[in-house]
Amino acid sequence: MKSFTALEQSEIRTALSSTKMTVNFEKCLVCPLKTPLPATKAENIVVRATTIEVNGQAVKVVATRDFRYPPDMGTAWFSPITTFLLVSRLHIVTIAALGTLTFGWLFTGEYLWTLPLIAAVDWFLVNLVNRVVDLPEDRANRITGTDWVARHSKILLALSVGVLATSFVVVQCLQPALWPLRAGYHLLGFAYNYPLLPLGRERRIRLKEIYGVKNTASAMGFLITVFGYPLASSWGGLQVGWDYVITMALFFFFSELSYEVVYDLRDIPGDREAGIPTFPVVHGLEVTRSIVYGLLALSAMALITGYAADLIDWPAFIMIVGLGVQLAAYQYFQRRGVTATDCILLTLTGAGLLLAYNLWVWSGLPLNPFSS
Repeated sequence: MKSFTALEQSEIRTALSSTKMTVNFEKCLVCPLKTPLPATKAENIVVRATTIEVNGQAVKVVATRDFRYPPDMGTAWFSPITTFLLVSRLHIVTIAALGTLTFGWLFTGEYLWTLPLIAAVDWFLVNLVNRVVDLPEDRANRITGTDWVARHSKILLALSVGVLATSFVVVQCLQPALWPLRAGYHLLGFAYNYPLLPLGRERRIRLKEIYGVKNTASAMGFLITVFGYPLASSWGGLQVGWDYVITMALFFFFSELSYEVVYDLRDIPGDREAGIPTFPVVHGLEVTRSIVYGLLALSAMALITGYAADLIDWPAFIMIVGLGVQLAAYQYFQRRGVTATDCILLTLTGAGLLLAYNLWVWSGLPLNPFSS
């Protein structure tokens, strides 16, 4: 026997409202899942399967990530401004900006304040366009704000084009060395979001529809902004060697790839429906978990090997703490199935660690506790 919390009861009532059934929560037995609730996806990751008594009859109920939001995918809970920030994936914009700030400091010993702002604008634009073109997948995955994006898609696309054009003019005045990287970044984002690559004579596909390329393309986008922008802006003024840069790039690349695969665990229904061959869709959950662990191990090995070989210093090596936090969070989330909220929390945790790192630097605390 088990009891539902008040929130769970509310979520189940909402899910059953279209059936005109009432629910008695006094008798509830945990049982294997056979039939999901109406309007849920059988392929969704199961969080909890139960039998409840509905109008005197035992009915199987599945509590999945669909219950995280009401039927309109959450937008009714938020103001228009909050909804806009959610659909523009502010958590990704934040971690990209803080990553650019952090690695710029590691490479130059200075804070290059304009670069995080440029990176934030670029990730904001690519993510906003991605939300518009990914409406079918996001509906299947019940991502917050999808209905709002659908209602305002033309305005959002026009806004993206206008901001992009304006940003190229402004950034050319502030950081002229960045324009080739920014052009490459947005071309990569365009190919990721739109079917530009020919497949045969009559079909074109997106980068995200190619096995293994989807995650790699996104990780490359992060490398362009987080690493490429500081390197291009400070060419000739770096305080580290290329062995340092390459070691940190390997660490960052594998770590970021693990984030991408975790996000794919959230998106299984929509990716399967759209024919996106992600690791979870192709190989299942067990293999995907092994891939996540393997990527985190490769990221850690890059730092350990680099530090042991004196290629990187302690301020760079200490970032291995973030990998431990990421691993602990993933292990907790994957026990009950990765949700959209989990992905946001995981990304914001990474951003919080980067912010804490920079606050430590700004405070003047010692960067290497082992130095004399």
